Amino acid sequence: VDGGFWLDATLVPLRPRDEWLIVKLDRSGVFAFSRPGGGRPISNWFLMSQPHHVLTKTWLDHYCELFRHPRKQLPPHRSLGAFWAAHKAKTDRFWFVRPGPGRKARYYPYFMMHYQFDYLLKSNEDFAAAWDKVPKISALPSLLPLHICRLTKNSAEFDRQLPDLMDVSPVFKLDRRFPNCMHIVEHAEGRLPQVHRLIG
Repeated sequence: VDGGFWLDATLVPLRPRDEWLIVKLDRSGVFAFSRPGGGRPISNWFLMSQPHHVLTKTWLDHYCELFRHPRKQLPPHRSLGAFWAAHKAKTDRFWFVRPGPGRKARYYPYFMMHYQFDYLLKSNEDFAAAWDKVPKISALPSLLPLHICRLTKNSAEFDRQLPDLMDVSPVFKLDRRFPNCMHIVEHAEGRLPQVHRLIG
């Protein structure tokens, strides 16, 4: 693994990288937001890694193994096979990633990458030790504007709350399915000269 950044296209950076991230990366060699909810230990929409880090290399190697044969993400309309896979995702998330028949299931859940990470934490001591060294920043503040956007009745109501949200996290995760959330970009434009240094 060569190292570097991964940022989803639906991320809005609000603070320069040097203000909050570089010190954390220097301490651990890798960074990801943690505890996004649902019992998952990590978010994968913002990742940074130094080259050949044990976390990213091990995670990538094991995840690629899950696609040695054709697989499809669980569809919204369930066939019998997809219904079974959806049931397993709710009752035994590790079924898809641990050795056994689940690794060859035709369908896989949306969060399988997170489940793979969690399984490695519980089954690989070196992997778990490396994650313990990573400074933990919860993903929940980054998701807060999205949750509020989903709950508000109209864009005006959401816009009134935006000024109080702009400093809760250095990065916001949005969802293109909720156009009102994109108003955050307009509020962030005044910070862009500094924010460009996030990935510069």
